[in-house]
Amino acid sequence: MGDEIVVGDHQPLHSKEGRSTISLIFFKFISAIFLAAAICYLFVSNFDAWTVDAEKFSMSPGKQDALNIGPLNKESTVKKLQLKKETCDLWTGEWIPNSEGPGYTHETCNQIPPYVNCVNNGRPDTGYLHWGWKPNACDLPPIDPLKFLNAMRNKSFAFIGSSICHNQVFSLICQLSEEEMAHDIYHDSTYNTRTWYYPSHNLTLYVIWAPYLIHYETIDNHGDASQINLHLHLDILDTKWTSEYGKYDYVVISIGPHFYKSSIIYENNQVIGCHYCPHLNLKKFTINELYSKALQFSLKFIATSEHNPFVIFKTWSPDHSEH
Repeated sequence: MGDEIVVGDHQPLHSKEGRSTISLIFFKFISAIFLAAAICYLFVSNFDAWTVDAEKFSMSPGKQDALNIGPLNKESTVKKLQLKKETCDLWTGEWIPNSEGPGYTHETCNQIPPYVNCVNNGRPDTGYLHWGWKPNACDLPPIDPLKFLNAMRNKSFAFIGSSICHNQVFSLICQLSEEEMAHDIYHDSTYNTRTWYYPSHNLTLYVIWAPYLIHYETIDNHGDASQINLHLHLDILDTKWTSEYGKYDYVVISIGPHFYKSSIIYENNQVIGCHYCPHLNLKKFTINELYSKALQFSLKFIATSEHNPFVIFKTWSPDHSEH
């Protein structure tokens, strides 16, 4: 990413495994397509049900009695969702060959950033494009752009986290471009935090660069590669996402790999340890400890917030070098 943090001469991102850039791009590309399709399926598949329920609620009690219907209570709604979950678990399945190929390519969508454009960066094969995710218990149909946009009318959708979020949002933008082009209405100086708008449907998409969810600082080490320049505060959330949280209707959170980086750890603005810092006489934190603390703090904020958007949390991806 444009603001990748340099951590001196330490390379905790499994450099010894020699992971390839192509494998990284491929895995992110496929994961982004799958998650975007799954998100669309979740919302669009329920859109008709929401519409029917809305029509029921607008009827007079007499009409509801005549049709033997009525507003669903919370318990029945939960049971319905549990039944749907038991009927089809979107997350358990396998990758299968897809002869039809992707819904978009670098030729049909001009929104793909150059740094993740496999073809333009010289990848000679195209076989990786012809795979699709197949849940074990059901089919995952291609996205219907118009139906999705209608379901998301007058809504806001935020992707919060690290570079995986960029792949997710660009995949969604490309799939929706068949019906309506997104208007790029904001970006920060690094283009890591951006906003798009769909005027015909009053839909706003956000991607928020918050790779740790908690507050972090990068300190100028004046060229001294032995000094760690990443400082993490375990008890302060990143305001880039919390300050705007109240305006999001849907949220997708994706974080993880950035915790591999060497870092100095703070609580109450006091140094309490470090990660990947063999030369420092400080308490050593593991990746799992940092990830868990950041996630627990963030989820507590979400759970106690007066604003209650629909939140999807993407778990940590497998190491890219494994693929």
